[in-house]
Amino acid sequence: MTAIDPSLTTNPYAGTNQPPQINRPDQFGKDTFLKLLVAELQYQNPLEPTDPTQFMSQSAQFSVLEQLQNLTTTVQQQTNANQMVMASALVGKTVTYNDNGTSTSATVTAVKFDPTNANPPSLTLSTGSDIPMSSVTEVNKT
Repeated sequence: MTAIDPSLTTNPYAGTNQPPQINRPDQFGKDTFLKLLVAELQYQNPLEPTDPTQFMSQSAQFSVLEQLQNLTTTVQQQTNANQMVMASALVGKTVTYNDNGTSTSATVTAVKFDPTNANPPSLTLSTGSDIPMSSVTEVNKT
């Protein structure tokens, strides 16, 4: 039995808000689909044309795929906006967080946002340190 490489079992996207994006030259996208569809129509045998139901099925699949991609983008934008609102609401509040196994409390003085939305907002504390929102275990009024 072959051992599994541990580096393959970790999630490189853990702690980010972005879904994994794989940009490979051999990956099909919208443009590839449309080029194939146009080529199929252009080079079809006039004596044996493509089945119109198959053409409609392919068009419908393309439409569904495009709408799913749009929905994914919209949901991601909404998630990012919600995280920004939640992080901003913590300013001026005392948070308890896990600091290397020790429960520590401090007041949130500011919030830092990643303009690319690749990382969740981080909280700047009265102690001068920055912590990720995920390390907060309790929130109290100051």
